[in-house]
Amino acid sequence: MASEPEVRDPRPEELEDLGQRRVMSIAGVRFAGRRRRPSGERAPLPRQWDRVGILWLIVAGLVVFVWALLFALPSTVEWWTLRDLDISQWVSRSRSDSLTDITQALNSLGSEWTIRVLRVGAVLGLLFLKEWRRLFVALGSILILEIVVNSIRVNVARPRPYVVALAPWEGWSHPSRPVAALAATLAIIGIALIPAGVWRRRFMIAAGIAVSLLAISNVYLGVDHAS
Repeated sequence: MASEPEVRDPRPEELEDLGQRRVMSIAGVRFAGRRRRPSGERAPLPRQWDRVGILWLIVAGLVVFVWALLFALPSTVEWWTLRDLDISQWVSRSRSDSLTDITQALNSLGSEWTIRVLRVGAVLGLLFLKEWRRLFVALGSILILEIVVNSIRVNVARPRPYVVALAPWEGWSHPSRPVAALAATLAIIGIALIPAGVWRRRFMIAAGIAVSLLAISNVYLGVDHAS
């Protein structure tokens, strides 16, 4: 009976070049590549946060903190309301025809049609790429967002700014449904459809600028509070 081959564990020095780029020359032809992991499995996913991801996390934390001060602590509600009223009145006194035209154009970033086109495009892109897990996560995130935003709007019941509104609006003013919808939709597109790296960072920066412009335009047009 043939004896079974002896199986031994690899020595540490044999594992030193794992993942390292190696170059081999055979008959003047150069070959380059990386040594595969012993198990043949893919390398673990990176766990490091890039600067844009950290920035978005900080912004989200600040939003939650301000929201808690604004509505979770009754003693601060009046103070925040008065500050918002001062800002809204100052902005309304600073309006001009040119700024109104610009902000009304920016307001279309949060329109139902804009959000719908972006979401349908994201779904079609994920279907085309057969990214089923990301598709279900994206749809679930959108559903949760709508439920949370509508629930907060009904329970907080914050009125619109006490100034003349220059854009159509409906319902309560907080949280801003168009701003939340645009921010979540662009975040889903950036994470689910754009590969990690420089292009995702650029997209996230552009998305942050777009969301900020929409929020500023809504304050200028008198449909949202500054907070």
